[in-house]
Amino acid sequence: MFRLKRFEMVVALVLVLSSANFARAQNGIIAGSVKDSTGAMLPGVTVEASSPALIEKIRSVVTDTAGAYKIVDLRAGEYAVTFSLTGFNLMKREGIQLTSGVTASVDAELRIGSLQETVTVSGQAPLVDVQNTTQHTALTRQVLDDLPTGRQVGNYGVLIPGVVTNMQDVGGISTSSSTSNANIMGVHGSNANEMPVIIDGLRYGNIFGTGAGISGPYLINNAMVEEVAVDTSGAGADADVGGFRSNVILKQGGNRFTSFWYAGGSGATLQSNNIDDALRNRGALTPTRLTRQWDVNVAAGGPVAKDRIWFYGSYRNSGNNQEPTGAYSALDPSAIVFRPPTIVNGVVVSANSADVAHPAVNQIHDQYFNGRLTIQTSRNSKLSVYGDYLPRNISANGLGATTTFEATTRYDNPLNMIQQATWNWTITNKLLLEAGETLKPDSWQFVAQPSVNPNVSPVQDTGTGIMSGNSANRNSQTSLQHNGKVVLTYVTGSSSLKTGGQWFSGSRTGYVTTSNDAVYVLRNGVPQAITQQTTPLVSRETLKLNLGLFVQEQYTLHRMTLNAGLRFDYLNEFIPAQHLDAVRYAPALDYPEIDNVPNWKDLSPRVGMSYDVFGDGKTAIKWNVGRFVEAQATGFPQAVNPTRAAGTTSGQRAWADANGNLTPDCDLTNLSANGECGAILNPNFGKPATAALRYDPAAVNGWGKRGYNWELMAGGQHQVADGLSVDASYNRRWFGNFRIFQATQVTAANYDPFCVTSPTDARLPGGGGQEICGFYNIQPQFAGQDQTNILVTNASTIGNIDQKYDGVDLSAKLRLPKGILVQGGTSTGRTYTNWCGVVQGHPEVIGAAPYVSVTGSPSSALAQFARNTPYCESAAPFQTQVKLSGVYPLPWNFMTSVTFQSIVYPQEFYGTFGGILATRAFTNAEIAPSLHRNLAGGAQSVVLQMLPASSMFGDRLNQIDWRITRKFSWGKGKIQPQLDIYNLTNNNAVVALNNTYGASWQQPIQILAGRVVKFGFQATF
Repeated sequence: MFRLKRFEMVVALVLVLSSANFARAQNGIIAGSVKDSTGAMLPGVTVEASSPALIEKIRSVVTDTAGAYKIVDLRAGEYAVTFSLTGFNLMKREGIQLTSGVTASVDAELRIGSLQETVTVSGQAPLVDVQNTTQHTALTRQVLDDLPTGRQVGNYGVLIPGVVTNMQDVGGISTSSSTSNANIMGVHGSNANEMPVIIDGLRYGNIFGTGAGISGPYLINNAMVEEVAVDTSGAGADADVGGFRSNVILKQGGNRFTSFWYAGGSGATLQSNNIDDALRNRGALTPTRLTRQWDVNVAAGGPVAKDRIWFYGSYRNSGNNQEPTGAYSALDPSAIVFRPPTIVNGVVVSANSADVAHPAVNQIHDQYFNGRLTIQTSRNSKLSVYGDYLPRNISANGLGATTTFEATTRYDNPLNMIQQATWNWTITNKLLLEAGETLKPDSWQFVAQPSVNPNVSPVQDTGTGIMSGNSANRNSQTSLQHNGKVVLTYVTGSSSLKTGGQWFSGSRTGYVTTSNDAVYVLRNGVPQAITQQTTPLVSRETLKLNLGLFVQEQYTLHRMTLNAGLRFDYLNEFIPAQHLDAVRYAPALDYPEIDNVPNWKDLSPRVGMSYDVFGDGKTAIKWNVGRFVEAQATGFPQAVNPTRAAGTTSGQRAWADANGNLTPDCDLTNLSANGECGAILNPNFGKPATAALRYDPAAVNGWGKRGYNWELMAGGQHQVADGLSVDASYNRRWFGNFRIFQATQVTAANYDPFCVTSPTDARLPGGGGQEICGFYNIQPQFAGQDQTNILVTNASTIGNIDQKYDGVDLSAKLRLPKGILVQGGTSTGRTYTNWCGVVQGHPEVIGAAPYVSVTGSPSSALAQFARNTPYCESAAPFQTQVKLSGVYPLPWNFMTSVTFQSIVYPQEFYGTFGGILATRAFTNAEIAPSLHRNLAGGAQSVVLQMLPASSMFGDRLNQIDWRITRKFSWGKGKIQPQLDIYNLTNNNAVVALNNTYGASWQQPIQILAGRVVKFGFQATF
């Protein structure tokens, strides 16, 4: 025994000093107080929590001098709590359903008597958590099994009021087609870059970008999940970023062999067409059509050595084939001009030319191989080892109404795996240690369609908004990230002190190629310009260390519980020395190492309070406020990596197709004007220059320079009756340390203002025909100088950017015997953004972005509206979303369940603006009268925005998904055939539309998928 304990202490010390992420495992807590029949608090009472979910079977503590106790780090499951003290009756509370991340208040009253007399009370734990101030939702295995969804973790998260997502899924059609983690989510104005994705308390996002929900192609295998703990507000000091946080608790097996089986699918004959006359009149093409869908998921677990070693493993094979709305292939992939088909009543009746062929199909295929081993290393400790492998394939990534099949890329993901180890040790009843390490290697590639001639260039038509010809951005990446944690918790009856460290590091190598090294820019089929690229490009970035150290205290005094914490964050990244081989438009280049991009240090306080109003654990008022830093992985150094900088790797030149042959009759290797081509506008194109962007040292080094946001929540919870609780909260988020992109080789005096007149159109404000002023064009003698030497600095050097969210959430949960569950609510809020203070009078500010911009690129959301638009304020109206879900048992072992979502589209989401935009290419002839000269650099047109952001919205989306199933018992097993109907009412809301003003403006490019019928089969043994 001495040797084992010594070994455990050595392991703990090694993990602390070496490399063991950014979240706790979020297990549950049982806490309360014990008193006698007179109301006096009883110290010294032994409190034991027992459950099959515990490896050690029983955890015990003793009440403190105030009669309080707290049992932490309890795995989700059903518990019995026993209270014993010499001279008093033994009392036992049974049937306490504990979920992850929740504190169940279990109080007791002991009466004087013999220990042999036991008082047993059955009942579920209260629905109100009177100690934690975190807004928390536990998605139990029953919820995951019973609700009709696409069976990805994100499909459940979007059912929480206040949560917004990048895709509206119908039965798994949309989420499986994403190349990143499906269902990227934000909440209460948060940025999805700040959506940490976590398994058993350890982050599994890729090292790319911010390492968050949008980073990496890893998807969770549904059959491996025991529970999902979701936090939407009020995270403690152990969290580095705020926003939507999901922690997946994996199954670990047990002393009995169990198995899980699922098979489901659908096909073309089981989907309805939801295109109606109103959509046809808007130019809607064919709806997204499902041709095939399948999902086979099996799992098994049990003992390797009883009471000592357990295993759990799973395999999943899933995918679907679909024809996205308006997606077509060209009969002649080499044609420069793509002409969409002629549509009558939503049907292709003829083609305008021989360019158009049949609708294009996107094929998606995923496989999952997962396994977990749990070892009881001593009576009070356990070690879990988890590994998986998930190869993914998507045949036409990006396929849609604005991207032809030829312009898409084929996506392959040959290396996509996780290796993870976690260790938990209950040193004493008051002292707990948890540690863990995750290793995440990745490799993916986007390659050109093999049917397309590699000499064909991509074509961008600014008049129609369609990309055709060939793929514009073929890229691939290899990366490795590892992250870990060590957390030590000291618990007494009234307090819980937690302190620990988390770290995250890794590196990535990216490869970018533009087909034929050039993009042809047209306007309604007429050549305008050529954008040349020095590809292929290779870039490398390294995250040296992202370190978080924290201390968190939860202290209960009578009815009040105070949660207070402080977190230190340190982030250091660099760009290693790099070599680029010679390519068509650039010689071989070498670049030295660039250090400290960035080197940030921050202190972030978190504080919250919960008050048990009546002392019965049924009503609580709560508030919390906390500071959170911006999420970053390798995205920040990527922006200034000279090997991929637009200032040297990309250059545009005018193209006047004088002979109309749609071929640039000029020598593209000659960067001066020749033939039909103007001079390259970027004077540094192909030269061994520094990156176009460079960081202001004052913005990337030191204390408090990192982007941040403050989050505030105030509200209350009340248990109205047995099984029924309501929750109301006000939520606010505000941001700081925004960044701007300022051209340093020019000043405001080097720009001339101009106005344009919007087209006459009843769909535009005031019917169109209005003069819009406030645009700028650089003076000809300075053309191109605003594309290099761009300084990325804090917005406060010029003015102020204001971004904030305000909203109110109302929700309720009804949980009754026999499995009845109804939950949901409403969320009403809006994000307000104003960046006028940094762009008005400053046309040299070529972009402004929320601090969470991944790459710091001027092409980010706010940059669309910087110097080339008078609109510098986004004030969307308050909008309400409604989310409901329920499960109800029927006679004869039938059961039905339903989910409902009502949302306004296009919605605001993670740093992008919601609503409808109107982007139009204004010609030189239209601009010159106001500018009193031609556009600089021989430009034929300039793309401008004619609408304020978030000023026009589409219709409300109302989606109902429904299931009916019957349970058949077979010994200890259960079999459930299922019938699911997704989008029951065949709603046809427009989810995305063409924002390029012209003949296709507001043409629906993505419509909510039509009604899908899906048959499934689920069994457990």
